[in-house]
Amino acid sequence: MQGSPSVNVGGQYTVDFFLALFPESLMNDIVFESKRYAVKQGKDHFKLEVDDLRDFLGINLIMTYIRYPQIQLYWSSDDSLRMKLIADNMPAYDGTPSLTSE
Repeated sequence: MQGSPSVNVGGQYTVDFFLALFPESLMNDIVFESKRYAVKQGKDHFKLEVDDLRDFLGINLIMTYIRYPQIQLYWSSDDSLRMKLIADNMPAYDGTPSLTSE
């Protein structure tokens, strides 16, 4: 189809596609602007690193493919429900996802 957007991604792993969508330069810009916005909002102690953002975006993509009826189930204490890939990379506070453990 003429005029259709397309993305050509080299590589054989899913992470290659992720990195094509979210290149390092974009991640650095998002982190910088997020920190700048936080300071403007009086949140001088806001912490965010590129690895945190990468985890957050990856987890959101996973959650769009593997849907649970309640978000808290990703952090369930029941091993048959708990999704370790998510729960081990993003701490939960009262079942609510958080970018940081503080």
